[in-house]
Amino acid sequence: MNRIEIIDSNEERVKLEDLYKKYRGLMFHIAIKIVKDKTLAEDVLSDSVIKLIRHRKKIFEMNCYQQQLYIVNIIKTTSWDMLKKMKYNTADDTEDILSAIPDNDDVMLDQLIAKEGYETIKEAIKALPDSLRNVAYLNLICERNHEEIAEILGISNAASKMRLTRAKKAMREALTGGENGK
Repeated sequence: MNRIEIIDSNEERVKLEDLYKKYRGLMFHIAIKIVKDKTLAEDVLSDSVIKLIRHRKKIFEMNCYQQQLYIVNIIKTTSWDMLKKMKYNTADDTEDILSAIPDNDDVMLDQLIAKEGYETIKEAIKALPDSLRNVAYLNLICERNHEEIAEILGISNAASKMRLTRAKKAMREALTGGENGK
């Protein structure tokens, strides 16, 4: 659990970490059964943890059996959503990826996406520092808007926009070897 600074109290953090430790194996097992790929299953697990953080207060009020059912439902839904997204976001079908990066100034990045494909962009996102990586991942991969990102990460909309701009710039530099393509 990389980004838990949005959690209100130390007590909630401990409860969430305990919940994660308790169900991580089960969550990963279900994800790998559905997506049939370890890397994708890890991505599903990450997405699911964000959802668990977002719904933590509701989850904490449940008994163990209800928690397990709720968590299994989250992991299954997230796994199926990931498969659907992968179906539409392949290297051959870059339309959705291109539309996810609307800035007019990012023509160079758009061309790289079309050329390099989804997986290369995903790897470039993984190489970013945490603060930029999370915003880029939520926007470009999970297709979240700045309002949703701000809520998930506990930052302002302006901070989300600024971090995405910085992430795109860092990705552009990484993918072009530091050359200025403009």
